[in-house]
Amino acid sequence: MRWDRAGAIATESFDIREHPELLCEFLWRFSQVSDQGRGYDMTVQMATEEEAALFKEAISRKVEEQLGSLLEKSIPDYDKLTKRKKKASKQAALEDAIGEHYRADVVTVISMFVKDAEFGGGQTHRLIISRPTSSPLSLASRATRTYWAFDTTLCRVVFLKDTWRYDIDRMPPEGNILLGLNRLGVRFVPELLYDGDVQSEVSDNSYSAAGELKTCFVLVDKVSDEIYRGGLSDNAHS
Repeated sequence: MRWDRAGAIATESFDIREHPELLCEFLWRFSQVSDQGRGYDMTVQMATEEEAALFKEAISRKVEEQLGSLLEKSIPDYDKLTKRKKKASKQAALEDAIGEHYRADVVTVISMFVKDAEFGGGQTHRLIISRPTSSPLSLASRATRTYWAFDTTLCRVVFLKDTWRYDIDRMPPEGNILLGLNRLGVRFVPELLYDGDVQSEVSDNSYSAAGELKTCFVLVDKVSDEIYRGGLSDNAHS
């Protein structure tokens, strides 16, 4: 059985006792396939210990910067053991907020090659991510996830949108739309730092979801450098 965003493809059933060679051939062929051919997302890698530490430090600074004076106050919290409210310390409140974006055992890296439309060539950006701020609630969706990310090339915390888009002529890429709005100076539109499609190394796309490309957007608010804490995640599924 093969799954992708277009659905599932299954082989015809067969009696393994009468035709054991079919299973043997499948196992042999599967053993010769690359990791990408087996379904692994080769655009994502596990972060190194140094990258994970760098991410946590950057996210901690950003959270503390955004919450500011709120961390100085006693913040009501709910104790699940005693079922009573307790007062959290500043450090406890900070760690709780950091935990919305960071999980120690799940820190990964996405590599994005961004083309230079004006001068040619391009640059690879390495983005460290952990817990998403929003996730898809349905299989029938754009599979959109959003993250606080640390760009090791720019050395800054940015907002990453990871989604699938239709690759059709009559529908311009979202990145082009955002860039156009930025150039016109439209208010309340996040600044697009860069975007790009994740290119597949598989040449035969006859079984893939027709007309779709996986794409990523890296955003930051142009005015306040606010990266949507508690904002976009509430409306990300609309």
